[in-house]
Amino acid sequence: MAYNRKNILLRILDIQKIYKDNSKHHKGGCTDRYIYRELVFPVYRISERTFYEYLGTNAKKEYNDLLDNEKKQLTLFNE
Repeated sequence: MAYNRKNILLRILDIQKIYKDNSKHHKGGCTDRYIYRELVFPVYRISERTFYEYLGTNAKKEYNDLLDNEKKQLTLFNE
């Protein structure tokens, strides 16, 4: 089976959800650096630059496109 971006897109969606939930947590919201250092880095062990790249990625659209392409993929054995 060929490699696809499914797992990395799911990781990006998780990180974006953490960011969205915590950026509005306080009155002014948590800083990006706080969210990265306290919530994202201990779990995912990614760099801060990767964190910002993940925030800028339209992962939901890419993930939906990937699922659409999987549905169009022909199978060898139809059951």
